[in-house]
Amino acid sequence: MKKPLIFLFLLCNTYLSAQTFLGQWRDHLAYRKCIDVTQNEDQTIFATEKAVFFIDKEDYSSQRLSKIQGLSGVGVSRIAFNQELNVLLVGYANGALNLVFENSIVNMPDILSSSLIGDKQIYDIFFKDEFAWLATGFGIVVIDLNRQEVRDTYIIGNGGEQRRITGVGIVNGIIYACSEVGLQYAPETGVNLSDFSNWTLDNSLPNAPNGYVNLDIFNETVWVSSDEASGVEDILYYLDDGNWIAFVSAPDIRHLGVSNGYISMSSDGNVRTYKEDLSLHREIFGLESGNALNPRAALVDEDGHMWIASGSAGAVWALNTWDNLEVVLDGPFSNAIFDLASYNGSTWVTPGAISGTWANLFNNDSFFYFQNGEWNDFKDDPALTDVRDNLAVAIDPFNENHVFIGSWNWGLVEVLNGEIINVFNAAVGTEEIQESNVNPGTYRIGGLDFDFNGNLWMSNSHGEDGIAVRLANGNFVSLNYHPTLPNASVQEPIGQLMHTSNGQVWVAFGRSNGLFVLDYNGTIGNQSDDTFKRLNTSTSNGGMHTNDVRTMVEDLDGEIWVGTSEGITVFYSPTSLLSNNPSNAQRILIRQDGNLQWLLETEVITSIAIDGGNRKWIGTESGGLFLMSEDGTDEILHFTTENSPLFSNNIKDVVVDQTTGEVFIGTSEGLLSYVSDALAPIEENECLNVFPNPVRADFTGDVAIDGLKRDAIVKITDIGGNLVKETTSNGGRAVWNRRNFAGDQVKTGVYLAMVVDEEGDSSCIAKILVIN
Repeated sequence: MKKPLIFLFLLCNTYLSAQTFLGQWRDHLAYRKCIDVTQNEDQTIFATEKAVFFIDKEDYSSQRLSKIQGLSGVGVSRIAFNQELNVLLVGYANGALNLVFENSIVNMPDILSSSLIGDKQIYDIFFKDEFAWLATGFGIVVIDLNRQEVRDTYIIGNGGEQRRITGVGIVNGIIYACSEVGLQYAPETGVNLSDFSNWTLDNSLPNAPNGYVNLDIFNETVWVSSDEASGVEDILYYLDDGNWIAFVSAPDIRHLGVSNGYISMSSDGNVRTYKEDLSLHREIFGLESGNALNPRAALVDEDGHMWIASGSAGAVWALNTWDNLEVVLDGPFSNAIFDLASYNGSTWVTPGAISGTWANLFNNDSFFYFQNGEWNDFKDDPALTDVRDNLAVAIDPFNENHVFIGSWNWGLVEVLNGEIINVFNAAVGTEEIQESNVNPGTYRIGGLDFDFNGNLWMSNSHGEDGIAVRLANGNFVSLNYHPTLPNASVQEPIGQLMHTSNGQVWVAFGRSNGLFVLDYNGTIGNQSDDTFKRLNTSTSNGGMHTNDVRTMVEDLDGEIWVGTSEGITVFYSPTSLLSNNPSNAQRILIRQDGNLQWLLETEVITSIAIDGGNRKWIGTESGGLFLMSEDGTDEILHFTTENSPLFSNNIKDVVVDQTTGEVFIGTSEGLLSYVSDALAPIEENECLNVFPNPVRADFTGDVAIDGLKRDAIVKITDIGGNLVKETTSNGGRAVWNRRNFAGDQVKTGVYLAMVVDEEGDSSCIAKILVIN
């Protein structure tokens, strides 16, 4: 069948280039680190740990498939395509299994949901007839692909104990399974395979310290690779007339693959393929670009070309080391996320890395950004040779192409128009960005934020002063508020920094040391007129319910929402904090299941973002993502891995692109986004954009009306002026579900969206064509 899967995946991936719609999800995953490869007639199929993607063998066009399009989740461990049944199997580290057919994806949770305790990973897949034999962390599972059900399970460790099987295959009526104890075999028929005693350990195979890892069937015989001691090359064996023949050795043999009359062996830095007469077909040990090959798996297509799943260069087509092509799908450089920033259609990511004690981990993933529908990164930029652990990012409000990155080891990085133009710290001449007194040789920026005049404020953790400012004119100032901010005698780290609309600066301390608030009276550098205070659980200093602050944000009303390890607290009158009559933080009381409780009191809050309707998007460490009403008392949405495409319930950061309403969600397993029903409001209603328009019969979402004032009233009428529906905007966006007041879907026709003020006068009208 020509292009057996392309129709499904073209449908799945139209979102990549088309206009986004309300409620739509997009993945923003890295596709450089491939772990496996398989093929159908016209496509080579690659797997990363987070997704699967398809490369056309002729024109190298691509499609992708992730949890958003229907996969069970992330944590892919093995893929295999069955040519006869036209089905792709996707196995996972947690035991989940997907059967991907031409126009459907079947989830088989049998292994995942089984009562077995321990390793359930799918390590290998072997096809025979209509059955798939799975090598798993506890034994062998046989899947009937026609019935889409488990046929048998074989646990073959001594005494019937679970044993991690890493390879399985069948040849000449014998089933072979390899593991850390060696190679076991049993007759395919005639014995009870569920009885471990019917499985024999092949003692004629040379002993390997760590057993045997890879297994495949080639030339009507079994091939296995040993796992030797550290520093010793692994050995590839094949069975010949009852004798094991050592064929070749190589460092760290990672994968064996058989395809189109060839066997491929992927080892550390090298891929070799051999013909049926066992002569060398091709060998590749490097890439034409100079990038590391880092092979994880390989195969040969029907034209004799090699396809390699590279752990660092994505998908690789190769004839040899001097003639090859890297095919990397658009995406961020890595799936790691620490901080997100979005402004005027650009979203920036710092992958960051610090330990639980705020120590450096020296992450070298650089930083990356999404603009005009494409991802760009600065990996291996020579200006970043010494820059590691990028934690904070801030976009210049006067120029979205002017961006600053805060590093936890090497200070401040300045980017303009996609180029790195400066790196700042005391070691390279900017004395105001000071060396850490805890870790000499590091210059730690934990938080960044611009004020309304274009000055960039930053927390200089463990520096002698603690706060630095890059003025809009390019000069630097350092500020010290002893003993409130860290100095040579204080070890607490400084993290997030926020400049508020009322001219205050807020700083969060690590290790449960509360907050710091400053009013610099509009005079940066003149500290004589400044007022400041340390905020903690003391009733005279903020009265927070805990000092363990994880995040903070200012909402559209100037209130400061603080996320802690025990839910949310709010400073409703932040300007009063430095007055003679300060107000304390307050927690939000909600009714849950008939009981009164504090908002998200059992959740560790990792991030809070404010959308155009002043609603709160709240990320948690283990509870997923919440959308709460403006005052926090009503739960509007709660996304988890169970009810949404979220890759993980551990949310690292959340940010809202106010120009599109797209919410970027950084999880512990990668980045994705969701198009919400709120935009930043404008000062006057303009009714600039209605989408989709026309609304065709096959469209199942809601209609968005953009270009509105906050809380604008929108009346939907038919062409005769009869009122059909009325709604209120979330910030600058109103939503219509194409239904009338009775809940019935409207008929085909032209409808008018009229925006009215409080007196009922219309300020603008937009036409909407509905086709049912």
